[in-house]
Amino acid sequence: MSLLTCIGFLLFLFFLNIGNSTLAIIGLIAFYLLVIVSGILLFFDLGGSEYKLFKKSRLVLGLGFSFLYLLTSSYAASYFMQISNMDIGDSPLLELGLKITYFIFFALMLLQPLSYMFFLYISDKLKIPQVIIGISIVLITTITLFLVPRWSTNVIVLVFDWATQSEWRTFVSCGQEKISYPQERYYGFNTEKYTVYFSDRNGEWGFEELQCPEDDNELIRIPISKSNMPKWFQS
Repeated sequence: MSLLTCIGFLLFLFFLNIGNSTLAIIGLIAFYLLVIVSGILLFFDLGGSEYKLFKKSRLVLGLGFSFLYLLTSSYAASYFMQISNMDIGDSPLLELGLKITYFIFFALMLLQPLSYMFFLYISDKLKIPQVIIGISIVLITTITLFLVPRWSTNVIVLVFDWATQSEWRTFVSCGQEKISYPQERYYGFNTEKYTVYFSDRNGEWGFEELQCPEDDNELIRIPISKSNMPKWFQS
């Protein structure tokens, strides 16, 4: 298994160097999956004192991740309020997706120092193939630590796209006027104010406020936030 893990990583580096991003991603995913499987097998191989250490730390980890979820949920709600000027609780599916996404981001970033410290603790008890797997685990957590800040916006936009397409409306009406654009989703119904989420509209994503004054058929757009569409790989 350790040999397959090395081959997966070498394939990722090879395709990355020749500029084939699609095959590089496939190689990286294969490397991740092999390391995860190898890590699970390594965990069961260790047994003994290391497993007892894990059992003792379960309570600490449980409390730590519970606190982390509360903390990241607050950050997610604050971030959404800043960019949309609406309460995240008004859109339950979007709230669920964004809070889970924030929790995963921060949890993945914490895995790197935790895996590194655990590897140092058990490294003197490992055989050569197990050392390779241990180094691979530290390597993927380091790669993850590098990728999370760079790809966080990409993932957030995907979450917004999914949640608003499932939960928000595809049109708004103001008097006799009705508007609907494929790149936009609208929150609100039969009201004087709507929140608009737009994605990949002229290469941008963000939020706007649509105002529909009473007895007036004219919709007024007020920008709240906008950013360029993120790219997975910089050209």
